[in-house]
Amino acid sequence: MSAETVIVKYVGAALPGNAQVVSLFDTTVAFPSAQYLAMNKLKRLVVDLKNDQAGTLFWYKSQTRNTAPSAAPVWVAIGTAPIAIAAANASNQSEYLVEEFADWKLEWTNGATPQTQFIVDLALTGERVKSS
Repeated sequence: MSAETVIVKYVGAALPGNAQVVSLFDTTVAFPSAQYLAMNKLKRLVVDLKNDQAGTLFWYKSQTRNTAPSAAPVWVAIGTAPIAIAAANASNQSEYLVEEFADWKLEWTNGATPQTQFIVDLALTGERVKSS
């Protein structure tokens, strides 16, 4: 990753429970204004997830953060991916191009079994190409 990399702290549930939805990253929470990613030349979100139970990642976009005072953004689903249990000495990795969205968020929906291990590492980067 480049010098334009920003580590993002995960602040959600330490161990998500049965079908619990947790936010992994949300620009409306992380940044003071819409378009913040593009203004700061941040193009891609890299996610590394160590999970011992299956779940699903959902990602969304919004263009309505500032449309009305104290109104919540209207989120539009743009993708979903089932995530299997990570192998013993490995983790699940994914990357998302986020530069074109006014606001963007990534959520984890836990499967039927609570996690006993859930380690989330997130980074925003100014590089557009995927890491190897």
